[in-house]
Amino acid sequence: MQRVDVYLSSTVLNSCVLCNRIVKNREFWVSTAVDFAVSVAVGVAAAAVVAGMITLAAGTAIGTFLAAPAAAILVTAGVAVGIGYGLDALQVPYHLKVLFSGGK
Repeated sequence: MQRVDVYLSSTVLNSCVLCNRIVKNREFWVSTAVDFAVSVAVGVAAAAVVAGMITLAAGTAIGTFLAAPAAAILVTAGVAVGIGYGLDALQVPYHLKVLFSGGK
């Protein structure tokens, strides 16, 4: 019976530590929110770039290729990866995290 009590008390203690380190941690939530916002922005930007490419190339062989659903998905994914790498190279997510976490 004592082993169960020790296990339960250590589980409660670990969950309190987890609560203090994650749930109450402002930096964790700022980091999570910035990562989410940047990923959504990258996806929207990539979709807009590919839509613009399809519009500009309408009526050509490239436009026909890009208008195919599978090609549009692959090109959008490639553009999103490129935009993501560019933002990481410019350290945009890091600067946003510093800005919103209070300048630490």
